[in-house]
Formats: sequence, C-alpha cells, structure tokens
Amino acid sequence: MKKPLPYAVSILALLSASSCFAYEAPSNYKNSQLVNIRFSPLLSAIKAVNVEADIKLNEYFSAGPMYTNVLSGIPGIGYANIVSTGVRVNYHHNGTFRQGDYASAYVKKWESDRQTTIQSFNSAAIVLGHQWKWKSFNVNLEAGYTVIQFSDEESSDFHSGGYWTSDIMLGWAF
Repeated sequence: MKKPLPYAVSILALLSASSCFAYEAPSNYKNSQLVNIRFSPLLSAIKAVNVEADIKLNEYFSAGPMYTNVLSGIPGIGYANIVSTGVRVNYHHNGTFRQGDYASAYVKKWESDRQTTIQSFNSAAIVLGHQWKWKSFNVNLEAGYTVIQFSDEESSDFHSGGYWTSDIMLGWAF
C-alpha cells in the first residue's frame, strides 16, 4: 500500500508554487463579493459530501451553514447514512474572501439513520488555514483540532474525545 505523505507533500508544493499566480488585490481594493460556496473534493473519495457557505458579515468576518453527509460502513450492521449540520465563523486576516490566512471555529450536530448505540453526537473545532484566491475561484488548505461528545444510549455513559483534522476546500465567491 502506498503511503499518502508523498502525495500530500506534492499537493502542498503545488499549492505553494501556484500562489504566485493567484490574484492579489491592491490594499485599497474593496471586495464586493458577499458569498463563498466551497466543498471538499477529498471527502468524495470516502463517499462523503461536505459543503459550506460563508456569508460576508464585514471586512474581516464571515459566517455560514455547514452540511456533511457520510455513507459509512458499520461492522455487523451495514451501511449508515450519517448527516451533520452546523455553523462556522471565520476571521480573515487580510479581509473577507481575500487571499491570506484565516482562523475559524465551528460546531456541528451529527445524526445517523441506523439504530446503533450512538445515534447522534456533537462536535466543535478550531481551524487555521490559508486561502489562495483567483478572482472568484479559491483553494483553502486548513488544519485544526476537533472535539466530539456523545452518550451511549444503552448505558447512559457520557464520552468525549478529540482528534487533529485537515482538509482542502475548493470554493467560488460571488
């Protein structure tokens, strides 16, 4: 089995090199774009869809809904459709929907359509990222930490945990 690290390094190198061709607006440029719609192409490889919409709140902040749908195999049960909805808030260091670094926080509610001991759980995350921008098209590379909490319906025990996460998102601002 091939290791994914060389592919990840190649993708990062390509994105870093391509940033020199990204559209860089002058510092006095007023961005008239109000919405950025993005999705995660990597999640489609595991039968998942992740779509987010960011709505510009002011020159540095945006917020919007998140939707994720995962078709997952559960041993002994079969496939389950796991859906999450949430909200995300973003701070853009160079201005909303402009090329540069950003920080985000989000919360999500996850639910499964199968009868298992865990049918729903909540998650919250802090994410740092960088956005490369070409007029409307943008690429976001981000990494962060996610905390989850759930309760076992059979024993009523409360559980929580966390994990590191990363993603590449493709988006269009208009």
